[in-house]
Amino acid sequence: MKQDYLGKYLRKSERYTLWERIAFLFEREQSIIIPPDAETFADVSFWQAGMNWDAYPHRAAIIRIGQNVWKDSEFEYNYAACRDRGIALGGYWFFDDRVSPEAQASILISAMNGKYMDMEIEVDYEHKYGGAYFGLKHVKRFVELIEAAGVRCKDVGTYTGYYFWRDNTIGDEAYYPFFVDRPLHLAWYASPNVVKVPAPWATWTHWQYGTPAVNWGQPTAEIDANRHNGSKTDFEIRYLGGAVPPSGGAMLYEVKATSLWLS
Repeated sequence: MKQDYLGKYLRKSERYTLWERIAFLFEREQSIIIPPDAETFADVSFWQAGMNWDAYPHRAAIIRIGQNVWKDSEFEYNYAACRDRGIALGGYWFFDDRVSPEAQASILISAMNGKYMDMEIEVDYEHKYGGAYFGLKHVKRFVELIEAAGVRCKDVGTYTGYYFWRDNTIGDEAYYPFFVDRPLHLAWYASPNVVKVPAPWATWTHWQYGTPAVNWGQPTAEIDANRHNGSKTDFEIRYLGGAVPPSGGAMLYEVKATSLWLS
């Protein structure tokens, strides 16, 4: 935690005790560990129009549902093509702060009518448009509307980057307990040994590790690639109806603490 961030954080409120202020002097750095046989899959949108799902080499994918009040122009095609080929699906919605969470949720709910996702539906929270609905209060409302509507999916989670989340949720920490109970899809294009998990999460469900310029049999090589935090068997259990594993499994991350004493 850098000094300027610490000062900005503490100035937001006088609620913090001495011990809480001392705790802010420590930065928790997390280096993620990728299982050697982690499930790999793409996430795609209209930017990858015309996906050739017959040539796609993986058994899962995440497809964009929409943004603002627009359904993604490739959503219906991607959904139907993947269902026809038995490809397990997750979805994401790009949260747009220029439009109310109610208006955005209504489009997602309509798009998902009669459909389901094997994996999570994720709220993509990574951009500020300067609209009236920026902040975790509105993202939380959006998630609650999706859940209340009974949209069929594994869970409703969050897709975000470490620095965006860290720098743009200052003052919104009261909403952390709501999000920490839901999955995190972490975006960070770097080696796993430098990737950090943002507070309040202690671990991650999926990691978007880059756009590795592999075409996977597609008309474009600009396809974002992801890995699941678990083995292929773990993935099967979570999303494909495999047998329930024994309890007591190890967490797939490590934590390193670094002291930053402020002068």
